[in-house]
Amino acid sequence: MGYKKEESILFNNVDLAVTKDTKRVYILTEKECPTCNKEFALFMEQNLKDSTALFIINAKGLQVDISMFETPKSNVIRKKFKDPFFQKTKAIVLTNKKIDTILEINVKDKKNQFAFLNNLN
Repeated sequence: MGYKKEESILFNNVDLAVTKDTKRVYILTEKECPTCNKEFALFMEQNLKDSTALFIINAKGLQVDISMFETPKSNVIRKKFKDPFFQKTKAIVLTNKKIDTILEINVKDKKNQFAFLNNLN
């Protein structure tokens, strides 16, 4: 399964610093499942020290606490993206600057999704 369109959106966006060292991209929104977004925000906070991850905060903080992302960091981007690609909370796994996996965080699969993400090196 290819992700050509998604790769184009992700790698050609001037606001993002996706480098060859980036292994994961986390996108946090306030769309769809509020509980999922809150749990994903906590997951992201626990992984903030991961220098191979890029954290995209596409949320205002009305439904989910984003205060942990207020301190400027080079791997945290807080911006309102209009592209539909950035409108769902998701985790993207990269291998050699190519998208390997996209997990749209959802209530039905979130337990398995977090387990999968926690087991990545």
